[in-house]
Amino acid sequence: MDKLIKILKLTLLILFVFFIFISSTNAQILSFRNLTVEDGLAQNSIESLIQDRDGYVWIASEAGVSRYDGVSFQNFNKLDGLSDDHVRVIFEDSKGNKWFGTNDGITKYDGKKFKKYLAGNENNATIVYSICEDNRGVLWFATGSNGLLKLDKKGFSYYSKENGLPTDSLRSCFADKEGTIWVGSLDHSIFKIIDGKIKIIEQPDWLKRSAIYTIYEDKKENKWFGTNNGIVLFDGHKFIDFGKNSKFFGSDKVWSIIEDKSNVLWFCTSGSGVISYNGNKFVHYGVLNGLTSDRVKCSLQDTRGDLWFGTQDGGVCKLSIEKFKFYNTQTGLADDAAFGICKDNDDNLWLGHYGLGISQISSTGTIKILNKTTGLLGNEIPSIISDKQGNIWIASFDGVMKYKDNRYEHITTTDGLANNKVVSLYQDSKNNIWFGCQEGGISEYDDELKKLFSLEDLKNIFGNVWIYNVFEDTGGNIWIATDGKGVFKYFGGRLTQYNIKNGLNSNFVFYTTQDRLGNLWFATQDAGMVKYDGKNFSFINVKEGMPSNNCYFAVEHNNYLYIGTNQGLVKFDYQNFDKLKKDAFKTYTAKDGLASSEMNAGAVYKDKHNNLYFGTSKGVTFFNLNDQPILTPSPIYLKNLRIIDDEKISDIFPKDELQLSYTQNNLRFDFISVGFTAREKFIYKHKLIGLESNWIESTEPYAQYPYLPPGKYTFQIISRNADGVWNNEPATFVFEINPPIWQTWWAITIFIFISISSVYGFYLMKTEQVKKRNIELANMVRERTKDLELEKDKSDELLLNILPSSLVQELKTHGTVLPREFKNSSILFTDFKAFTFTASILPADKLVNELNEIFLGFDKIVGLYGLEKLKTIGDSYMAAGGLPTESEDHAIKVVYAALKMQEFIMERNETAALKWEMRAGIHSGQVIAGVVGTKKFTYDIWGDTVNIASRMESSGEPTKVNISAFTYMLVKDYFTCEYRGKIDAKGKGKMDMYFVTGVKEAIFKDFDIDHTKS
Repeated sequence: MDKLIKILKLTLLILFVFFIFISSTNAQILSFRNLTVEDGLAQNSIESLIQDRDGYVWIASEAGVSRYDGVSFQNFNKLDGLSDDHVRVIFEDSKGNKWFGTNDGITKYDGKKFKKYLAGNENNATIVYSICEDNRGVLWFATGSNGLLKLDKKGFSYYSKENGLPTDSLRSCFADKEGTIWVGSLDHSIFKIIDGKIKIIEQPDWLKRSAIYTIYEDKKENKWFGTNNGIVLFDGHKFIDFGKNSKFFGSDKVWSIIEDKSNVLWFCTSGSGVISYNGNKFVHYGVLNGLTSDRVKCSLQDTRGDLWFGTQDGGVCKLSIEKFKFYNTQTGLADDAAFGICKDNDDNLWLGHYGLGISQISSTGTIKILNKTTGLLGNEIPSIISDKQGNIWIASFDGVMKYKDNRYEHITTTDGLANNKVVSLYQDSKNNIWFGCQEGGISEYDDELKKLFSLEDLKNIFGNVWIYNVFEDTGGNIWIATDGKGVFKYFGGRLTQYNIKNGLNSNFVFYTTQDRLGNLWFATQDAGMVKYDGKNFSFINVKEGMPSNNCYFAVEHNNYLYIGTNQGLVKFDYQNFDKLKKDAFKTYTAKDGLASSEMNAGAVYKDKHNNLYFGTSKGVTFFNLNDQPILTPSPIYLKNLRIIDDEKISDIFPKDELQLSYTQNNLRFDFISVGFTAREKFIYKHKLIGLESNWIESTEPYAQYPYLPPGKYTFQIISRNADGVWNNEPATFVFEINPPIWQTWWAITIFIFISISSVYGFYLMKTEQVKKRNIELANMVRERTKDLELEKDKSDELLLNILPSSLVQELKTHGTVLPREFKNSSILFTDFKAFTFTASILPADKLVNELNEIFLGFDKIVGLYGLEKLKTIGDSYMAAGGLPTESEDHAIKVVYAALKMQEFIMERNETAALKWEMRAGIHSGQVIAGVVGTKKFTYDIWGDTVNIASRMESSGEPTKVNISAFTYMLVKDYFTCEYRGKIDAKGKGKMDMYFVTGVKEAIFKDFDIDHTKS
């Protein structure tokens, strides 16, 4: 008996393993972006979604409504004027007014204020479920117990059981293209209103028993009804029940229906998530696919083409039009990382892994795991292709397998293969198969002769390099990409090599492709993309706009190259690159829905449906290349003007033309570009006409102008969204800063008149005295001129010690220095450990001498690297790079100077009696700089960049140089840095920080620093 039990247990275990690894089925994951109360949403139970004409998305919930601009939510409830917090539906009419149907009447919002209609009490509440507008501008409201309400120029009128409605319990209304109002009820199905007359629609008995939750008209003018038992279609003649297809709908309610721009219908259900229908096939999306809930109440497609779904308990789920989907181990793959990708003639997807064999996904979603136990030669599968005859070719590190009709044919070195470690596969135009090996070069399988040819005479040329990719161009040339010898062109038995000696900028090439213009493109390691037009090489790398120089593959589709890098998938408009420059690049990352931002080398495949599959370190991502966004600009609005008047701060909404006093000249403009793609990719350009003639580019949604002189100004702002589209119509605000009374034209006129009269009278009185003293004054003038020249030289020298030379000249010329904004600068703060204690025990003269000696050394370092010393306060020393003269290398110079300061302190400590330990902190960004004072001048800077730099110093450690993440991105190629993690900075929260641990050799090659001087 025990033996039988053991046999049964073993059998069950085998069956379990077989089930898991041979025929497991799971869903693909979609890249939903979820918005919940944690992001600022009023509540997670969503009832309705719309996008208004200004671009904002409005979200109705049981806790009011939320307006979303892509960055933050503005929430409204009863305290703001809504008739009730539970909002069932939102509707925007043809005039731009928003209407909110609530559990207690209707609320209208005209953009300025809320106005309530039909609000009753708990015993007599009007619940409004649906709102529509006919082609005459008449609004209709479906209520839960008070029938149908009509609002026209005369006001409200009612349709109820008293005047012909079959029921007062309504749930939905819809205005079709002809202006007919279709109405769905909870107990008597469907009727319509034509020219004010009620008409009951003849319908099957099974439909009469259904509750109609939503009504929708598609582009073919078919009517779709969401019921408590699925979907019903009315084609104008008959009703068709889709609810019978229980596989998709079952007994779920269908709460909402929309049709997207690709003519696909989307049904939101009460328990089955979202179901799409393209006219032929239903596809289900639920929590297994990435939705936060299977209870979906409403949906929306925005102007870009992205889909939004409001769930009953999981907030809002947004799905990009690109609809990135991915497979990983959670969905049943053998491994997250896949390298070989292809589809067979039956539309089955084959994914090759290193070490874990193959994951085969059938067209129905069933996943099989294939490995050595199921017939593979080995489990390392770097490449898979499907040939024109329907055979599947599989490369492994134990040879090649040809798969057809459930049978494997093995090809190894015994058959003439150059090496059993095969990295790449390719079928040329003659149907021959090429095998690129890890060592030993390349082999060719002649399909006509059914014979394998190993190119023995080329082994010495290739050596031990890996053949990462084989490609045939339109001229019949075979291009062979290697990991150490560049690329080889093979034609007619002749081999031509291209490497860094004759045109390429890298000898490590992962992939080769050709565009429709005939240009060849090489994806390289550390050198970006290389374009070869047959005569010349050109290079596309991070300097031109690529996110990374590590490129792993490239595929062309519709005039774009899709390039896989270690920092995302790049959509490159190569034909318009010369005109668009950096705007020719659009980068998708994990934030946009990729499984990972790091692609795998050569792991790409485009199928006949234009689905692009590519392997990443965390799964296989794919999307249909035909699903492209509608490239429209994101509208931009001014949302706040902050006026700093001495100690008083006022925030106002900028509208009309504003008159300000001369003391209200410290201004900050806050603006918002409404858009729902990656916000970190938005770019702004602003200009203050009257002060600036050129646009100033920034990534920050604000602009600050301190100490503006009196005058009339026009502030303009434009933006570029993550799709690379600029809006050409700027948001504009006009304002004027009035001069003080003594600078007005009439005051100046009076002053001039009085002055002229006084001077003339004085002149008449003193003429004789002046004549007598002319000779004496002439002598005095000659003597005083000499003295003044000496004093002037002293004054100029003093000013040059206080202010930068460029500002001294401006001060001497104009009598004042205008404040200036620097977009890119780096700020350095230093201080000493235990300075307070040292100061308390050290004699004053000794302390001053110590600091004087140290700061003199700092001054020398600052001057050596072209930085600007700003001030010293106690033991704190402040300097900056990138001002008053802008420079691209400001961050590198400041970090290098900080290291030299630490080195100076350490060298001094070796001989000095008093040992000092210094902290240094650096941050880079935007600052405002100007001269403060009228008698005692000080050159100073302001801005959040200064505050963060101070936090970098206070959050650092003695003998260390602590830098922010932004500064790290500017200097990482020139310094070795140690990531500290997210450190709590006072007043700023947790911030990424790095210690600079050393200097890379690249700083002396690429950067203007002579280290022999220091």
